[in-house]
Amino acid sequence: MSKPTLGRGLGELLGSNRAGTEPSAPVKPPGVGLRILIDGGASSQSESATQPAAAPAPPLVAPATPTTVTRRKDSDSEILTRLLALLGLVGADIGLLGWAAYHVVTRQQALGTLEWISCAGSVLLAALCGCAAARIATGRE
Repeated sequence: MSKPTLGRGLGELLGSNRAGTEPSAPVKPPGVGLRILIDGGASSQSESATQPAAAPAPPLVAPATPTTVTRRKDSDSEILTRLLALLGLVGADIGLLGWAAYHVVTRQQALGTLEWISCAGSVLLAALCGCAAARIATGRE
């Protein structure tokens, strides 16, 4: 005896022939919100014929003023300051990592707790300097 593919009594609820049946209740058209999502915001021709045209909504963005449209150019002094900060941070990064590597390599015996902490701290500080240098180089503030 073969087992039914549907659960107990589910076949009776759905009907014996699911593929050939059409829904008995008329299909309700989707609501306005779902139509907007489906159409991508474009209203259909039938909708515009049945509904009166509404006044356009005010813009959500403030109107552009001349101060927001024109972007301030970096002056030579700001570029020089940014370059010096970038070089200083990259130099600090290389110096801290070099010190930690030199400290680990030149020790004859195993490193003590204080030495491990100082090496780990210098590596973390070097990572912080590298992140700050990358942030300055990309122009983010």
